[in-house]
Amino acid sequence: MSESRLQTRKSNIELLRIVLMLLIIAHHLVVNSGLTEMYDYQSPTLKMYFFQCFGAFGKVGVNCFVLITGYFMVTSEITMKKWLKLFLEVKFYTISIYLLFLVFGRISFNYHQSLETLFSVVFGVGVNYADTFLVLYLLIPFLNVLARKLEFRAFSVLLGIALTVMTIIPTFSLFLSVLDKSNDTWNYLMWMIVLYLTGAYIRSYQDQFLDRIGLKMQVQKILLPALNLLAVFLWIAFYDLFGVKHDMGSPYWFVNDANKLLAFTCAVSLLLCFLSLDIKHSKIINGVASTTFGVFLIHTSGDYMRSFLWSTVFKVPEIYLSQYAAMKVICVVLMVFVTCALIDVLRQIIIEKPLLSRLPVIDFLSEKCYKNWKSKRTSKI
Repeated sequence: MSESRLQTRKSNIELLRIVLMLLIIAHHLVVNSGLTEMYDYQSPTLKMYFFQCFGAFGKVGVNCFVLITGYFMVTSEITMKKWLKLFLEVKFYTISIYLLFLVFGRISFNYHQSLETLFSVVFGVGVNYADTFLVLYLLIPFLNVLARKLEFRAFSVLLGIALTVMTIIPTFSLFLSVLDKSNDTWNYLMWMIVLYLTGAYIRSYQDQFLDRIGLKMQVQKILLPALNLLAVFLWIAFYDLFGVKHDMGSPYWFVNDANKLLAFTCAVSLLLCFLSLDIKHSKIINGVASTTFGVFLIHTSGDYMRSFLWSTVFKVPEIYLSQYAAMKVICVVLMVFVTCALIDVLRQIIIEKPLLSRLPVIDFLSEKCYKNWKSKRTSKI
């Protein structure tokens, strides 16, 4: 997709990126702060239930980001510059934040941790979202060949098989008592591929699929996401009242892994909902949305950042015990987002734009490589 097209694109999906990042931050606030260890399932309270629901949608957020990538990139092409821009952003935050924590004595030097930081793309594939996403980006040209050639029926069958194996079976193993976590079908890279193809499928066959299953625009826009969110809230309430006594997974069973059913369906329904919104181009929304990946990288940069942010800076467990806890954590999420977004804006202005503008050879090589690859593929066809 050309730069001019990106600049004129409607801001509905850019707004979705912002919403998703807020959901991800809220999730990390709850699950990475030690807060879940304070829940008393013998005497559940409305405050406990609020915090459970507040932090339930992190995996929904990361799923939806990959769906968005598939939706837009299936009609575009990956170039060396696009991948390098993404790679440099990941490495900048991974290394600089690690060094800052070292310099200020927040962590001690560790040889293995230093190697993992320098070569995170090697050690983090299949473990970390950002590193796995970098590998997914390299696979986009090949995934696009597949997605563009598959007709509606064949594409539907492919996704049906993939989702049955990677989503339906792991989700409902809770009730079948057949599988445990050790033989789950979960694999981060394979799951990202499935999500990418799902996003591509929505781009190519959204109207045809919705007509086939009888969904109207209002259902897509309002009822579908509402039903998915309600299903998550109901399961959490059911677990608190009954499920915990019978060891039925966890309050987040249907969303605690990215491949669980409601983590997937919530992400798809949110994408469909925002696609149906008519929001004109907004420089402010698009500008804020351009920082979301940076926001993610900053506030998830290692266990040391998680501990520092949620336990040392904001003291989330203390907030949980205080009055007006709900309002306070909402403010914390907004503060983290705004602070990280401002940091990423500075990175874009001071580092990214000057660096990429001084490397014109990247544009030349990526364009040349793409043309050669495309001409060879066309000649074989």
